Amino acid sequence: MRTDTPPPRIPPLESTELCPEGRKLVEQYAAATGLRPNVVRTLAHAPGVLHHLLGMFGCLTSSALDPALMEQVALAVAQANGCTYCLSAHAALGQRSGLCPDRIDDSRWAVDPDPRREAVLRFTRELVVKRGVVADGDVEALREAGFSDAALVELIAFVSMHVFLNLLAESARTPIDFPRVCPDGPCTAHKTESNGDAP
Repeated sequence: MRTDTPPPRIPPLESTELCPEGRKLVEQYAAATGLRPNVVRTLAHAPGVLHHLLGMFGCLTSSALDPALMEQVALAVAQANGCTYCLSAHAALGQRSGLCPDRIDDSRWAVDPDPRREAVLRFTRELVVKRGVVADGDVEALREAGFSDAALVELIAFVSMHVFLNLLAESARTPIDFPRVCPDGPCTAHKTESNGDAP
C-alpha cells in the first residue's frame, strides 16, 4: 500500500527563508506557545495575514471560551470541514489543555457532558455546516448557557478563524506535524507524544 503523501502546494518556510517580519511573528508565536507549527510557517508567506490572525486570537484570550473549550471548538470545526491537519493539531493541543481522549473524540461531534460546553459545540457545528444560517433555537441555547451578545460575536469570530485555517491547511496541503487524526477515524493523538508543531 502506498503511504507517500503529495508535496505541499505552499510549503512552510524554513527559518532561513523567513523575511524579517515573518520571522518576528513566528518567534512571537513560539514565545507564547513553545511551538513553530507548519501552518504558522505557511502563513508567514503573508506576514500581514499572520499578524492580523495572531492579533485576533490574542484579543479572544479573555473571552467566554476557556483554553480547553477553545480546543473543543477547533475540533468541532475541523471535523465539520474534514480538515485532517487541524484535527491532528487540535487533538494533540486538546490533550495539552487537559482534555482526555474520550472528550477529544466527543468534541469532534459536538458532544460534551457539560450542558454549557455542549451548547457551544452544537452551535459551532451548526454554524459551519449551515454556513451561518443557524436556527433561533441554536442561538437561544447559547443565551440560556449565559452567552451575551459580545460572547456570541467572539465565538463566531473564533469559529471563522478556524474555518480559514482549515481552508488554508487543506488547499496548501500543509504537512501534518502531529500524530495523524483522520476525519473518518477515532482520535489516536493521545497515544503518541506531540512533536510540538501545531497551531
